[in-house]
Amino acid sequence: MNNKLSLRKISKGVLIPTEEFITGVHDFVIENRKELGKNDPTSYRDKGLITHLCDVLADRTHKYKDDLMENSLYIASESFYYIACEHPFTEANKSTAFVVALTLLAINQMPENNKWRTINISTEKEYSLAAPDEARKIVQLAEGGADPDQLRRFIKEFLSKYIIQRDLNE
Repeated sequence: MNNKLSLRKISKGVLIPTEEFITGVHDFVIENRKELGKNDPTSYRDKGLITHLCDVLADRTHKYKDDLMENSLYIASESFYYIACEHPFTEANKSTAFVVALTLLAINQMPENNKWRTINISTEKEYSLAAPDEARKIVQLAEGGADPDQLRRFIKEFLSKYIIQRDLNE
């Protein structure tokens, strides 16, 4: 698999996932789960959900602020919600959601001229093997009929723990 997957740049320098990016991460996750003895299929339950996520992130330009942190949290949270809670894949939705969200969170915290803006998803291997307990709780809440807005707030709080703390002026 090609570890360098394309993202789409929209207003304010925000990078959002493409369908190729999300499916590439899913393929990466499935491949790495084989190390755990899992033989998950790479099939889709509803590929339209991936298209919808990409369209939502591209069309909601009014949601993007001048704050890198707010944008990165919004994009990562929405991506996590659509992948983990809506289940576009037959298997590995939580792990895929976690890797996609962490990658988008990291990339969108960086100014455009920062070398960290290019990320290789193979650095996210440890996260592709098992999603954290919070991810399971989020999915359980979603399957139990929790309010989507409450879920998004919970996801945002959960992902806030993974914000990269660094001085971007260096």
